[in-house]
Amino acid sequence: MVLDTRVILFEAKLSFTLEGMGQLLDLYAPALGAIFKRPVTCIQICKNMKPAALNFEVVSNFIDAMTRMHEGPFVWHAYFPKELN
Repeated sequence: MVLDTRVILFEAKLSFTLEGMGQLLDLYAPALGAIFKRPVTCIQICKNMKPAALNFEVVSNFIDAMTRMHEGPFVWHAYFPKELN
């Protein structure tokens, strides 16, 4: 998502992975930052949390991430009610 002041980069995964966060931070964010000339906030969205996810800011919804987007990267723990699984 390209905003006036920054780019928000989302990646959705079933389970959190350090490798995925590494790709966001080391590959995609620098490329998008160079292309759009704006800072990039990375958000990995996942259903299943892993202990390594706690090394990052964990948010529970999009609004929480957007109000703190200068603090990222974030892990968005997306909870889905059983009837939606």
